[in-house]
Parts: sequence; structure tokens; C-alpha cells
Amino acid sequence: LQLRILWEEILKQILTSSEQFKDIQISEQEEIKAPWEGLAKKNADLICRNISESASKVTYVLDAKYKDRSESKEPPAPSASEQYQIFAYSHLVENVEDKVRCGLLYATANNLNMSKPWMRSPKVSENIDLVSITVPFPKYEDLISGQHWQKWTQTIGELLCKNLIK
Repeated sequence: LQLRILWEEILKQILTSSEQFKDIQISEQEEIKAPWEGLAKKNADLICRNISESASKVTYVLDAKYKDRSESKEPPAPSASEQYQIFAYSHLVENVEDKVRCGLLYATANNLNMSKPWMRSPKVSENIDLVSITVPFPKYEDLISGQHWQKWTQTIGELLCKNLIK
């Protein structure tokens, strides 16, 4: 099992355990149309769509990054290639009704849960933004029982959603 795939699955379980994401439909490895005809399509790690009739229709395009940012005291700034990748996803994802919130979710070995938002430059669109978030990778004590795992995913899920939903 590749760590990248494991990290995506952990993030999905974290999100689905959060009460704030109860009306969100999560798709894994959703195909994004290619920007040029005849070229290969790409899959986004996680696409989350709000299915509640009463809430604003935000589509979350999330990319799981298995790059340990534990040493950083600041929220991680995405590399140029990560910026272009998520920029492309934000414009190519289909079935967007209102706003797109892009997120780069970095694994970290400590308990810090830092986030930093960015707006498009120049402010072309108020409907697309980007946030990078560090998410703690589970430790041994989080895995020793189903009850420990459930508590950990709910706790981290609430923190993640607080940083993601703004």
C-alpha cells in the first residue's frame, strides 16, 4: 500500500467523521477533464460537494500531500507546481454551482493544525480560493482500538473542517 493512498483514505475518514461535513458528498479520485483535447485526464484526490438544499453550494477540491511539514512553524506555502496543479483543478472540475475552495492537505507528525488562505491574484474571482492546511498523521495511540480511532478522526475532523470551511 502506498502512503499517498493511505493518506487519502485517512483524510476521507477524517472528513466523513466531522459533523460539519454531514451534508457533503465526497468523491475519491474523481476524473477531471483534460485542459486540451486528446490529452490524458487527471484525477483529483478528493472532491467534496455540499448536497444540502439550504446551504451555499461550495465545491471543495482537495489534494492530499504526503510531505511532512512538521519542522515548519508557519503554514506551508504551496510550491509552484502545486499551485498550478490546484489552479487547473479549480477550473476544470465539473458541476460547480457557486464557489470552489481548493485545499492542499499536508501530513504532519506533530499536533499542529495550521492553515493559511490565499486568494487569486489579481483578484479575478472571489469564487475561487486556496487554503493549505497541516493535518496530523495518526500516531500509534490513535490506532490501538476502534474507539481511539473514532475519537481521533472526530477531533481532527472538527479541526480540519474549521480551517476548511470559512
